[in-house]
Amino acid sequence: MWQWPMVGMILLLGVLLPGRMQKTAAHAPALAHTENALTPWRALATGLAGSIGVGNISGVACALAAGGPGAVFWMWVCGVLGMGIAYAEAWFAARFPGRGAMGYICAAGLQRGAALFGAGCVLAALGMGGMAQANAAGDALQLLGLPRRWGAVLLGGAALLLAGKKLSRAGRIAGTLVPVMGGLFLLLCTGVLWQGREKLLPALCSIPAAALGFRPCLGGVAGAGVATALRQGMARGTFTNEAGLGTAPFAYGNCAGISPRRLGRLAALQVALDTLVLCTLTALCLLCTDWQPGEDGAALSFSAFGAALGPLGAQGLAVCTLLFALAAMVAWSAYGRAALEELLHGSGKWFGPLFTAAAVAGVLLPAAGVLALCDLANLCMVFPNGLALLRLTGKNAPE
Repeated sequence: MWQWPMVGMILLLGVLLPGRMQKTAAHAPALAHTENALTPWRALATGLAGSIGVGNISGVACALAAGGPGAVFWMWVCGVLGMGIAYAEAWFAARFPGRGAMGYICAAGLQRGAALFGAGCVLAALGMGGMAQANAAGDALQLLGLPRRWGAVLLGGAALLLAGKKLSRAGRIAGTLVPVMGGLFLLLCTGVLWQGREKLLPALCSIPAAALGFRPCLGGVAGAGVATALRQGMARGTFTNEAGLGTAPFAYGNCAGISPRRLGRLAALQVALDTLVLCTLTALCLLCTDWQPGEDGAALSFSAFGAALGPLGAQGLAVCTLLFALAAMVAWSAYGRAALEELLHGSGKWFGPLFTAAAVAGVLLPAAGVLALCDLANLCMVFPNGLALLRLTGKNAPE
């Protein structure tokens, strides 16, 4: 039931913010260069690394299994609305730089909301950035022949090396990983869709038909209705594109030499690439193959790609999953460390070992439980972030 308030807030923000932003000052100076500033590409790559995680693989599969093809339609709605939300987040992160969303939440007079957001961000970094990514990565390693317990050891070691980096370091790593993993994923999806090209048009038609109630049970669990599709689509859409969560502003608020308006456009592009392109490709690949709803998380996607392209297809997607997971872990651990430093007004160096422990635990826990924990942490961020954006936008927005 607690997912519904989050869905309602995302819908409210997506509808109200674009119009209210028109009343907010459109011109503002570019951010000054600082020692650890990110370039626009590295800021975009960091945002993409955090959002193009295993949610694009396991999250989409879970949404389809629970809500049917209609969930994809509501993921699209979430993506379109999220572009406006992401624009506002990046804009205000640039106007109140250096502290991410916590900067503009405090500027809106919500100091307690900033503390709640920071706590939620730390929990989300451990859950969505550590446990969820490691869970799907463990599935990938198991498919590649590595037992789950050894996968936990390997991913724990990787998390210890990658976790808790400063945003400048995370930006350099993301700038290298994002093009590689994105290109490999697009290549695999092209192969799957070509193999299932005869089913592509019916799959596309089933998405709005299921979402609007014409065929609510097509392709999903029997009895999955419009409400389930909406809730699953919006929750998983937020899980993947992160619009409304206020995490990407940590990266965009440290980007120098670019105006707030251009930063807003970069953030909107990030959401579009994540949800409207990559999540859609994953969903269509599942709908065009003989996928098995009884399977869980990333395993469902592996079976679909394997059915279309053989063992190499499943193994290729497993490699993609590992790259997605590592990139997201880098970005999210940087977000979590930044939030913790804001909360404690000091060092967040011990966040790294804590993140490592979360990654190890994530490999060993079931995917459904991990996703539920992530949704709960998201709720702690969505509400203070959304209230701050609504308060700041409009004629009386602070300069």
